[in-house]
Amino acid sequence: MSTRNHVGEQPAMVRIPLNLPGAYATSELPEFLSPEIAARATTRITPVLSGLPSRNHHRVDSDVSTENNWAGGVVWKNLINLQPTADSPLVGYATGWNSQQHVIMICAFSGDRHIWDLMCDAGWHSVDVTAASSTPATAMPAVGSPLAGYTTDWLKQQHIVYVDDVGHIHELMYDTQWHHRDLTADSTVPGQPATPPAKPGSPLVAYASGWNQQQHVIYVAVDSMGGSDVHELMCDSTWHHNKLTEMHVVSGGIAGYTSDWMQQQHINWTAAEAYFDVLELMYDGTQWNSADLTTNSTTPTGGKTSPSFGGSPFVGYTSGWNKQQHVLFVDGDGDRHLWELMCDSTWHSRDLTADAASHGDVVPAVYGAIAGYTTDWNQQQHAVFVGDDQRIYELMCDSKWHGRDLTTAANTAKAATPLATGNSPLIGYATAWNNQQHVIFVGVDGNLYELMYDSSWHFTDLSDAVKRPATPWTTASGQWTVPSVSQPSWPLGSSSTWMSCSWIGIDGQGVINDVLQAGVEQDVDDSGNPNYYAWYEWFAPSADGSPKYRDQTKIDNFDVQSGHVIYCALQYINNNSPGRIFLVNTTTGQHFTIDLDPPIGATFNGATVEWIVEATAGGDDASQQAIPVFTPVTFTECEGFDALKTIANPKDGDITEINDGTRQMTNTTLSDRTVNVDCAWNHNVLNTEAKPDSPLTSYVSNWNRQQHVIYIDNTAFESHIYELMCDSTWHANDLTAATTATGDTAPPLALASPFTGYTTEWNQQQHIAYIGDNGDIHELVYGNDWRHHDLTSDIKSQSGQAPTADTDGPLVGYATDWNQQQHIIVTQTVGADRHVWELMYDGTWHRRDLTSDPTLAGQNTPAAAPDSKLAGYTTEWNQQQHIIFTDKLGNIHELLYGNGWQHHNLTSDSSTTAGVSTPTAKTGGPLIGYATAWNNQQHIIFVDDVGEIHELMYDTTWHHTNLSQQIGTTFLVVGDKLVAYGCGANEQQYVLFSSTGNHIHVYAYDNGWYQSDLTPSLAKTSLPMPDGWLSAYTSEWNHQQHLNYIGADFDVHELVL
Repeated sequence: MSTRNHVGEQPAMVRIPLNLPGAYATSELPEFLSPEIAARATTRITPVLSGLPSRNHHRVDSDVSTENNWAGGVVWKNLINLQPTADSPLVGYATGWNSQQHVIMICAFSGDRHIWDLMCDAGWHSVDVTAASSTPATAMPAVGSPLAGYTTDWLKQQHIVYVDDVGHIHELMYDTQWHHRDLTADSTVPGQPATPPAKPGSPLVAYASGWNQQQHVIYVAVDSMGGSDVHELMCDSTWHHNKLTEMHVVSGGIAGYTSDWMQQQHINWTAAEAYFDVLELMYDGTQWNSADLTTNSTTPTGGKTSPSFGGSPFVGYTSGWNKQQHVLFVDGDGDRHLWELMCDSTWHSRDLTADAASHGDVVPAVYGAIAGYTTDWNQQQHAVFVGDDQRIYELMCDSKWHGRDLTTAANTAKAATPLATGNSPLIGYATAWNNQQHVIFVGVDGNLYELMYDSSWHFTDLSDAVKRPATPWTTASGQWTVPSVSQPSWPLGSSSTWMSCSWIGIDGQGVINDVLQAGVEQDVDDSGNPNYYAWYEWFAPSADGSPKYRDQTKIDNFDVQSGHVIYCALQYINNNSPGRIFLVNTTTGQHFTIDLDPPIGATFNGATVEWIVEATAGGDDASQQAIPVFTPVTFTECEGFDALKTIANPKDGDITEINDGTRQMTNTTLSDRTVNVDCAWNHNVLNTEAKPDSPLTSYVSNWNRQQHVIYIDNTAFESHIYELMCDSTWHANDLTAATTATGDTAPPLALASPFTGYTTEWNQQQHIAYIGDNGDIHELVYGNDWRHHDLTSDIKSQSGQAPTADTDGPLVGYATDWNQQQHIIVTQTVGADRHVWELMYDGTWHRRDLTSDPTLAGQNTPAAAPDSKLAGYTTEWNQQQHIIFTDKLGNIHELLYGNGWQHHNLTSDSSTTAGVSTPTAKTGGPLIGYATAWNNQQHIIFVDDVGEIHELMYDTTWHHTNLSQQIGTTFLVVGDKLVAYGCGANEQQYVLFSSTGNHIHVYAYDNGWYQSDLTPSLAKTSLPMPDGWLSAYTSEWNHQQHLNYIGADFDVHELVL
C-alpha cells in the first residue's frame, strides 16, 4: 500500500456533531489514504453511535508471563525519562474527590520548560499541562521561577501558579481540562496602576480558604521605593491585587496556610531588617495583622527562639485534631537545626533536631529543602529535609519528636534508595483515602523519586515510571479480515458470552493509561450464535465528565460480518487536539471518519502503536479471559508514523499474548507490516516412556465421555500395548497385561504395524486392531474388561481362508452404525500386487478381497501400490462406506459401498470436474479421508512429490484444491504422518502435519483455508519425534480438539484447543 503525508497536523475540516457529545463526523477521507483503499470506500455513512458503559478495552496487565488480555504486535518509541529542569521547584498535592496524587514540575523534556503533572490514580501517568492548556510560548516559566499548587475542593479544581520572564504570575487550572490565564493581567483594574510583577527570584505560595471559597497567591514584588514587599492576588469570583507589607526586604522563602477553625490566613517569611526573625501576616477576616513570631515565642525552657538564617525555607501547616499552627524553618545559629514555631493559643518554639537527639535519634544538619505535613488518621506531624549527607530524613511527632533516615528505610535487597541532589526541592503530603505518606525529591541522577509509606517505606523512580517518547507516534493503520468465532472448551465469561475483539490503536501499553482504538467485536453466546459489530473507544482514566466513548462505542449502522475486510486508520491531529478514526469495510464499501474531543486524562503520549486481538470479557481480572475460538486474525499493511515520518513496522516490535494466569491462549507472529494472531493449542504431557517409533491411535467413547490414546510402552521388554484414558483425569492402563488377566494375552505388533481404534456406540464397546508378526489381524475389545481376539484365526476357523495382512501395510477400522457392523481394511500382497481386503463383523467375522471382488469386475479396479496408505470413512447421511488407496502411478482411487461395491478413479474424476489435471499423490505419502456431516461433503487429503498438501472434495462432484498454494505457505510435509478431520462443534476442517524443525502446522478451513504453527513456543524436547506418528480426535461434548504425538523426550504429548 502506498502511503504519504503521515503527519499529525491536518487542515481544519467541517465537523458535524454526532449523537454522542464530543464525537463529530468529518467530510473527507484521511489524506494519507492509499488509492487502493480509497477506491473501495464507496458509501459514506453518518455513524449512529451507542455507548456500552460496561465495556472498555484497557490492558489488564503488561506482564505477558502472568496475566494479560491483549495479543498482537506492539511497536514502541524510545522512551525518555521525564526529569525536572535543574532549577525546577516541586509541588505536590492530593485531590481527595478522585483519590489522585499530583506532582508538578518544570520539565527538561524537549527543552521547552513546559510544566508537567505527574498524576497517580492506580499508577503513575504524565500530562504536559502547558501543552494541554494551550499556553502560549511567550508565557513559559522564567528560569528560576517558583511553583505553587493547591486545590479548590468546592469546585473540584486544581491550580498551578508560576512566574514568567517579565514577572507576570500565571495560573494553569484544571476542571475537566487544563486552562491557562495570566493572573497579573487579569487582576489589573482598567484605569488603575498595573498589578506589579513578581521580583526576579520571588518566592511563591498559593492556597485556598474554603470557608469563603477564595483563592490566594502570595508573592514578592519590588515597589517604587526599592522595597521587596509581600503582595497577594485574591480571587472571589474575579482576581484582585493587594499589597500586604510596606518597605520590607523579604529574604528567603514564604509559607502560607489557613486555620479553618478560626477562618484565618497566615503568611510567614523573614526580612533582613528584622534580623531574620520569623514574621507573620495574619488575616482574621477584616484586616491583615503582623507579628514577630521569633520575639513572641519562647522555648520549652524559657529560652530565646533562634532566628532563621537568611534565605531559610519556610513551611506552614496546621494540625486540625488539636487546633495548632506550625511553622518550620532552619535556624540562624550556624548549626542548621530544624526549628518549629507552634501556636496553640500562644506561640512556642522548639529545636526539633535537638529534641530528636535527646530521644536517641541523631539526625544531621539540614542541608537543603524542608517540607512538612500531617497524617490526620494517626494524629502525627512530619517534617522532612535533605541532610548534609544528601539523604532524606524525617522528624515525626506523635507525642514527642523522633528522627529517621528515610533513604535507608526505603532500601530493598535489590536496590538502594538514590541520594538526593544537594539542591533538591522537597515536598511531602498524605493521602487520607489509603493512609499513605509521600515524599518527593530529585536524585543525583536527575530523576524524580518518591518515598512512600504504607506500613513501611518504599521508593519509586517516577521519572522512569512516566517516561515518554521524544517524537511520539501520531498515526496507526492496517487492515484485517474479521475472524469467525466459535464456542471454546473453557468456561463462559461473566456476561454468559465468549468475547473478543480485533482492533488497531495508539498508546495503552506500559505506563500509558489511555488508548485511542477502533475495530470489531466478535463474540459467541452459549448457544453458539456469533455476534459481530464495529466500535471505537478512547479509553482514559475514569473521571466526572468523561465522554461516553471512554467506554466501547458501537457503530450501529456499520455492518460487519465474519470474512469482511476492515481497514482502520487512527491519528492524533491538530497538535494533539482531537483524535481521528477512519473505518472502511472494503467488502461492503461503507466508511466513515470521526473526530473525537480528547477525554479527561488523555495524554497523547504516542509511545506505542499496536495491532491487537483482545479478550474483552476479562474486565479488570485477566484470570477470566473468556475468549472464543477464533480463526487467525492477520493484520496487513500495518504502519505507524510520527511527525518526522519515521515508520513503525511490526517486524521491529514486541509480541504480547493473552494469558489467563495458567496458560498462554494465543500465538502471535510478526513479519514485515504484518501481525498474525491465532488461538493457542494448550500443551500437556500425558505420560512418560513411550516407544520412540510407537504407532498411535486415539478416539472417544461418547456414552461415558472418555478419551482414549493407544500406544506402545517403552518400559517393559515385551513392548506392551498401553491405553491412556481420561474421564476427568488421565490414567494409564496396560492392555497387554489386562488381556492376560482375561485368559488370552495379546501378542506384540509387527514392527511396522499401525493401530486403528474405533467404538461401537450401539453396544458401548471399544475396539483396537493391529497386525501381528505373522500377518494375523488382532483385535482388543473392551466391554466390561479387555479381551483379545485373533481375527485371522477366527475367520479361518469359520471359512478356512483369511488374508495374511502386509505387516508393514496400512490398517483402517470403522463402524457403520446404521447396520451395526464393524469393518477393518488391510492389504495383502498377491504376487506383485497388493490387494485391498475387508474384514466385516455383523455377528461373526467375514472377509472379502475387494480388489478381486466379482461385483467390481469390469470396473478396472487396480491393485494398491506396494506402499499405498489406506483411508476409510462413512457417510451417515446416505449410509455409504468409502475406502481410499493409491495405485502404482499415484492415482487416488475410491472403493464405495452403497448397495454394492463400486470403483472410482478420483484423480481422473476431479481433473474432469476442475478442467485441469489433478496431480498424483506422493508414493507412500499420507492419505486421509473424512466426511463433514453438516454440509454432506467428503474430503480426501494427500501430499504430492514436492510435499504440498492437496484436497479432493466431493459435494455432488469431485473438486481438487492445492491447499499449500491457496494458503500461500512455504511449509512442506516432512515424512508421511498427517491427520485430518472435521470438527462439528465449529463446522471447520483441520489438517495437521509435521514440518521443518519438527513443528506441527495446521491448515484449517472456515470459509477459506488458513494455516498456523501449533508449536512455536514449545521446548525442543516437547516437539514431535522426526516423522513420528500423529493421531487426532474431537470431543464434541466439551467443544475440544485433540492432537497426540510422541515427543523427542519419548513422552506422549497432547495439544488441545
